[in-house]
Amino acid sequence: MVNLTEQQESTTGHWRELWSSPYSRTTAVVAGGVVLYSTNEFLTISMLPSTINEIGGERIYAWVTTLFTLETVIRTAADVGAWPVVQDFAEQMRAVDATYPGTRFALGLLAEHAGDRSTAAARYQEAVAGWADADADFPGRIAARDRIAALK
Repeated sequence: MVNLTEQQESTTGHWRELWSSPYSRTTAVVAGGVVLYSTNEFLTISMLPSTINEIGGERIYAWVTTLFTLETVIRTAADVGAWPVVQDFAEQMRAVDATYPGTRFALGLLAEHAGDRSTAAARYQEAVAGWADADADFPGRIAARDRIAALK
């Protein structure tokens, strides 16, 4: 039984503690991620008018932005082992565009996590095929190929 009348002493944290020894690395990584994401958004916004015209209008830009954001969340969630988040966001990606190579990659991550190696390899192969026209050093295609090799 919990005694609600007892009061526990709490201490108030300070912002400077984020840069103290136990938290400095984590804070630096999070801050770096925010800077990278902000830079990406700034560059995207600054090139937006001409880019929208080149890719066929605002509807297409919204599609690309949505998939990119979902894919970023999925990869981060997979890296930290938040598999329910990966599942939820992969389903959202599938609803937006089931044929997008990033969607296939996300489904491969889920299959691999579930231990279904053959399905994972098939989804990764679909991602590689979808990114066939991408630059040779495109990280998504490289990651999919690496995962296929690791599953063999």
